[in-house]
Amino acid sequence: MKKNIILIIASVLPVIISGCENLNNPGEIKIKNSLFFNLQVNSSRQQLYIYKNPDLSGRPDAFAADPYFNFFNRNAEVTLKDIPGGQSTSFKLTQDTVNYSSYYSGYSSLNPYKPYYTNSMAFKVKPLTDYYLSVNADGNLITGKITTPGDFNITSPRSAEEKRGISNLLNSSITWNKSINAAGYMVTVICPMRFYDFQDSTWKVENYSARSSFWAATTSCRVGDVLSYYTDVQSGSVVIRVEAYDNNYVEHYWNKKEPVGLNNAYGCFSSSLMKEVRIYYDK
Repeated sequence: MKKNIILIIASVLPVIISGCENLNNPGEIKIKNSLFFNLQVNSSRQQLYIYKNPDLSGRPDAFAADPYFNFFNRNAEVTLKDIPGGQSTSFKLTQDTVNYSSYYSGYSSLNPYKPYYTNSMAFKVKPLTDYYLSVNADGNLITGKITTPGDFNITSPRSAEEKRGISNLLNSSITWNKSINAAGYMVTVICPMRFYDFQDSTWKVENYSARSSFWAATTSCRVGDVLSYYTDVQSGSVVIRVEAYDNNYVEHYWNKKEPVGLNNAYGCFSSSLMKEVRIYYDK
């Protein structure tokens, strides 16, 4: 009996080994790139992030030195069309001028983390329009498609409106029209806020930006919902922004699905439309 069991194990073992030999090979990468592109309606400056996926079998020296800078693909050819087969608009990848080394430790000022962006004044993204993406990244073709959100307006508060007293400001309603094809909205309030600078031991006033949680099925909120417990607002200009995002953005950034809106790349191809009003607060 024992001999038979040994023979069975001996005959099955080579099959198991051969079947698992190439399973989850850490050095085998089928998708070579990751791409993040949120196409912004009415904006001439479009941020586009294309990464080369590193070999999973090990971390090269370049990864340890700067994991972001060294894997940006600076040579990708990017085109965008609003109809299949139509005339395309080419984007040139340009290095951003923002130095992020002061925000992230470990990045020297000589080699800061700088995302890459496109800048095309001649191309204006339109609302409620289909766009087709084509990217040639080192011989790998990446494609994608989105439909931009429809146009909308902020209905309250009105631009140049004045608010007196903190309760009047925090209880003010922010309302907007529904954007066709939008799956969710983000609200940002930028206002002068007082804070204590422990380094200088003084009180200072600087513009503070507060962003809301994501609202997927509503077209209204309160200023206080966005500012939360930050109530030390100072007199001055208050900017209210409402951004409408398409379903691709919601699926990727909120529902954590991947890839979304893309073929042959990880990441997400999405779109958004932003409107803003400026009101005045008298403390």
